[in-house]
Amino acid sequence: MYGDPQITEIRMQMALAQFVRSIQSFDSKFDVGRAQVASNTVSFPNFTTQENLGKSLFFSPPPMGGAGCFRCHAAPEFSIDPASLNNGVIGKAGQPGQIDLTNTKAPSLRDLINPNGTLNGPLLHTGEFTSLMQVLNHYNDLTANPLNTNLDHRLAGAMHDLNLTQVQKEAIVAFLGTLTGTDLYTNEKWSDPFDPDGSITILPSSSGTFTLGTGPVWKVFPNPAFGSVYVEIEPGDYQLNIHDSKGGLIHSARISGNSTFDLTGKPTGIYSCTLLDLKTNQRFVKKLVKK
Repeated sequence: MYGDPQITEIRMQMALAQFVRSIQSFDSKFDVGRAQVASNTVSFPNFTTQENLGKSLFFSPPPMGGAGCFRCHAAPEFSIDPASLNNGVIGKAGQPGQIDLTNTKAPSLRDLINPNGTLNGPLLHTGEFTSLMQVLNHYNDLTANPLNTNLDHRLAGAMHDLNLTQVQKEAIVAFLGTLTGTDLYTNEKWSDPFDPDGSITILPSSSGTFTLGTGPVWKVFPNPAFGSVYVEIEPGDYQLNIHDSKGGLIHSARISGNSTFDLTGKPTGIYSCTLLDLKTNQRFVKKLVKK
């Protein structure tokens, strides 16, 4: 992608951003229905009556009896308008009492709910809402806050007196459930790349930097670890690097056989153990959990 094998912080950021943007399913019930009709505003033949009502409310502005959700969450991505101001929640995640009036940036509304019907996590940037109904109640009765001087104009004034009934709110929740696909949960490209024993295979790059092979037999234990960690490996000439979950190098050593390193006092999380065989230029990685 970059023309040469050089690894830089900027390239790592770009690669991670590109990967994160790829994590979307476009095989949802909504996508199936949309392919059968001319626009979002007509009934989808594969939707229930409740789901079609929720869709109508989502794509209709408040003056026409809708909720106007589409004004900030446009189809087909249903991601938020990047020019949005804050959404009435002015707190900071994990910092009670702190105020943040800057832009609200949210992920797509797709896959809020997993195929089992449960939420994939807490909602809004503070995580203070634990159900879609709580979020709808927030927008349905958005009380003016004198501390909030940056509320998005689409959420202010009479334009946002939604007055949604309970039936209408439940219909919108049902519609949001149609945005869940299955590819996101089954496609191998988004799966955990590590093998059950914590190892991972790095395939050859187009530049030929790495060669493919079985590599040395090596173990990293105990895993999960609490303090000292042992590397058991057949004799050879290796470079061993240990990185924390943020990519920081915490241990580096050239080894010829069994070795140890210490994680005492290090934060809990997932660490990566990278072994480079200096004779063959093969690289191997194992993940290590620090308790």
